Amino acid sequence: MVFEGAAFFLLQSRAIDSHRQYQFHSSLKALNNQLLFTIFDFTLSGSFFLGK
Repeated sequence: MVFEGAAFFLLQSRAIDSHRQYQFHSSLKALNNQLLFTIFDFTLSGSFFLGK
C-alpha cells in the first residue's frame, strides 16, 4: 500500500515535471519564432530601404 502510494506520487511528480518542461519548451519555441520573424522583418525592411 505504501509502495503503491510512493509509486503514484513519483509518477505524478514526473508527469508534472514533463508538463513543465513541455510548457518551457513551447514558450521557448514561441520566443524563438518571434525572434526569427523580427529578424526577418528587419532584414526585409533593411533590404527594401537599401534597394530604394
